[in-house]
Amino acid sequence: MSEEFNKCVRNGGSVRRIDGPNTTYGLKEGEYVEICTRAGESFKSDIRKNDSLASLQTEGLVSMKLDKKERKAEEARLKPPNGPEFPWGLHLRLETEALDKLGINLDKFKVGGEAYIICKVYVKEKDIEEGERVDGEKRLRKCLGLQITHMKIIEEEK
Repeated sequence: MSEEFNKCVRNGGSVRRIDGPNTTYGLKEGEYVEICTRAGESFKSDIRKNDSLASLQTEGLVSMKLDKKERKAEEARLKPPNGPEFPWGLHLRLETEALDKLGINLDKFKVGGEAYIICKVYVKEKDIEEGERVDGEKRLRKCLGLQITHMKIIEEEK
């Protein structure tokens, strides 16, 4: 990747992806390039293969879905008719300002579809608390507060 492209991304530039085939950018089928725009200037990444992006998107991703035991504990804690599928705090809602800044076209997404999100975060807080419940059972509560500072969303291509 060009240093100018990386600098643009680090400084909060808006990144968009262009998929091949595209003669303007010299892209073949299965290739793509990213363009970072900031302060009226644009910088191009190196040409990449779609396979390399797929491995980046899935490498190290961990399913945060609650298993049966965790779900039962959440159900007991929250007492809704059907407990949540994922732990509290993992729902991410982006509204007009963020969507516009990211250049997201909502027509490319559908409810129930999938997308990838790649983020850079700032660690705002870290907390480990040992305690005892009223019933005498010991508990350990851990918390990590993360502020998303940079992000990219890529809709899944079918």
